[in-house]
Amino acid sequence: LELKTWLEEHSMMKTATKEMHFFGFGRAHKPRKWEAYVRSPGLDWTLPMPEITRGVMTFEKTPYYMASEVAAREMHSLLPSVRLVTLLRDPVARAYSSFYHHCDRNSRMLEHKGRVVFNGDCHAVEHCCCGPLDAPDESRKKLPLTKCKPESFHRYLLSTVNNTESKGLGTILGKGLYAKQLATYLEYFPKDRLLVMDAKTFALSPMDEMQRVFDFMGIERHEYNNAKKNDRGYWYLEGPNIPVSKSTKQKAYKPILPESKAWLLNFYAKPDAILRAMFPEVDFKWTSGGANGGVSGRRRERRSRE
Repeated sequence: LELKTWLEEHSMMKTATKEMHFFGFGRAHKPRKWEAYVRSPGLDWTLPMPEITRGVMTFEKTPYYMASEVAAREMHSLLPSVRLVTLLRDPVARAYSSFYHHCDRNSRMLEHKGRVVFNGDCHAVEHCCCGPLDAPDESRKKLPLTKCKPESFHRYLLSTVNNTESKGLGTILGKGLYAKQLATYLEYFPKDRLLVMDAKTFALSPMDEMQRVFDFMGIERHEYNNAKKNDRGYWYLEGPNIPVSKSTKQKAYKPILPESKAWLLNFYAKPDAILRAMFPEVDFKWTSGGANGGVSGRRRERRSRE
């Protein structure tokens, strides 16, 4: 469920049409660059002066920022008063759908002699551990792609670094280490500038959660008269300029293997405990009761970490 879609329904919110990746690459260091970025008609958004005058707020959704210390540092340097909202999904389900995203959509999961790796993680030997898979880029392109199925995902888990503290941990598992990533942001911003939300709670009651977001941002609340429920019990927005909610059109994939789920639950147990201690006010549904580690058979890599 896209937080971005719900935010941009508000008349006082203005956003880009795609992930902009402005922060995290060494270019976000001067106020004039931000002004040019927001107001340039050549980009996917522009903020005319009349809208600035009436107090319209800009926002963007780029999940890459959350795992980037450089992005956090640049945000603090350029926009110290920024308010940050993050929507966290069950890391077990996130890792599984991330595998399918990179395997099926991007064709980036490689296999050799029973070992499976994501080629985006293979820029250093310790990131792959798989002999020939550590070859230079040109050689690696010749390696066969793995089949996108649960058994391949389990081989990926057995091929990867089973250590949440390792610098060689790849993106499929590493981006689920929410406590570590949020701790980095708390080094730069006070806790009252960060709103942490549970994705499951948001999916079930987005109108209530959005009022929390608007209160956090200090703007007038918005009534969603165009909100509808789909056949799975999730809310979505309906309108001529609103894309069909991904929760209404996801193709199913096979359920995660029990042994893969057990591996991931063990892998994320300590990081999730740290996350709960950091944000005791948030009810992370995947860590409560029997909901821990639930995996729906839907392709939803895009993306719970707003």
